[in-house]
Amino acid sequence: MKKICWLFPLLATMASAQSFDFEFHEIGRHGKLMGQTALVDVDKDGDLDWVYGLRGELFWYENQNSGPWVHHKLGSGAKTDVGGCPIDINGDGWFDFMVGNAWYENTGNPRQDEFLLHTDIGTITCHDNIAVDVNGDSKLDIVAVSNDPGQKTAYVV
Repeated sequence: MKKICWLFPLLATMASAQSFDFEFHEIGRHGKLMGQTALVDVDKDGDLDWVYGLRGELFWYENQNSGPWVHHKLGSGAKTDVGGCPIDINGDGWFDFMVGNAWYENTGNPRQDEFLLHTDIGTITCHDNIAVDVNGDSKLDIVAVSNDPGQKTAYVV
């Protein structure tokens, strides 16, 4: 017991002695009430871009590594502000974006073209979703959580 009592103050002192310095890097200004956030390589240039949704519209900031982040509109029309998840739904090698009960298809030219919105796709209305291989077939599935009682909790893409 004495060893434990001695060890706790030592660990507490060591933990409190650590400090972390964070550096702020502004990507852009977008207002408030955003959601559907993700870091994903939207344009296949080898770096992570920032995706976010705002009241039924999706946008992305293009990471240019050495310069300012460039703002692009990804698409609009989905009836949700939550549940954003990057996943290559159609298997063309480009990240698409799943939102609530719809998805945006990457056209392969994301700097110039907005993504194509697909609705009425047989999914649940959901608050959050994530892409993960649930059934072990080496393909990503969507796991979704709904706020609505009695809804399913997962489906396969």
